[in-house]
Amino acid sequence: MMKNLCAIWQTPCEEAGRSGDADQFNSARAGGKYEIVGTAKTLLSTRSAIRSRLSTWVVDQHRFGIEWPAITSNVIHEVEARRFLRVSEKIERFFQYLVADGYGLGREFEFYGPKPDDALANLAAWTECETIEGVYALLNLLRDAGFILTTKFGHSRLTPEGFSRLEQVGLGGAPTTQAFVAMWFNDKLQEAYDEGFAKAISAAGYRSMRIDRKEHSGKIDDEIIAEIKKSRFVVADFTCDILVNGGASHAIARGGVYYEAGFTQGIGTPLIWSVRSDCIEHVHFDTRQYAHIVWDRPDDLRKKLYNRIAAVIGEVPGAPGLPP
Repeated sequence: MMKNLCAIWQTPCEEAGRSGDADQFNSARAGGKYEIVGTAKTLLSTRSAIRSRLSTWVVDQHRFGIEWPAITSNVIHEVEARRFLRVSEKIERFFQYLVADGYGLGREFEFYGPKPDDALANLAAWTECETIEGVYALLNLLRDAGFILTTKFGHSRLTPEGFSRLEQVGLGGAPTTQAFVAMWFNDKLQEAYDEGFAKAISAAGYRSMRIDRKEHSGKIDDEIIAEIKKSRFVVADFTCDILVNGGASHAIARGGVYYEAGFTQGIGTPLIWSVRSDCIEHVHFDTRQYAHIVWDRPDDLRKKLYNRIAAVIGEVPGAPGLPP
């Protein structure tokens, strides 16, 4: 690999080459590997204000199991429409970074050294900081809040309060093997559920739960909230009915799925997004930025969902896995 400049930050990085009409880069400052097409490069050159948000987008694509996130003009526009992270969200993402990095007892992180290294640059991408100075400001805030302690050698480590917060972030969801599936309850998706969602979840060692298959006598919304809270993670599928009238197509969005996905994010439970390929263009603009599993057939869905669960959530020990 040859040294090159990151297309997002114009800082030194490794260029991995090309894939089709896209240039590929591996940049710690941008969140890792990504590819970008020429039109997006041109568009980005006039939108430097979105670099930090775009880097966070790259990080999140990796968290969803995508090795080479593809930056297109549509992605640029969608990221530009996103709000900036709140300080509380930056703090949460700091701990998510430590979880992803495998931080544990006995380790220190060298964020206060004399020179910013790749770890510091990568943390900037994770926490949507525009500058390295912004990362130091965040670290100082974490220190003042009692989450980290700086040693006399300029290194840092978590305090007991920091480890408590780390465990909360690392767990995510309830400590169970239940996986809640939010989807359109229609016969058209029966096979997709039985052969796709349910089998993928089972292969990873979890038990799928659909609210319409639970016997209950209470208010349905209360039952949904209760079951989401009991779940290790949630799969939200945004496949919907599409009506064609006068040559124009109109989607009948599944409002309940959007509600359940929003609640899931609000309580910090891991969420996996999916949608059938013919409905991807009808996903609401506000949620299209998330990395959806786009599927065509139940077997396609089964494989993609299983891989996403294994990459993002982790399999239950002794899970059977998918047959070859």
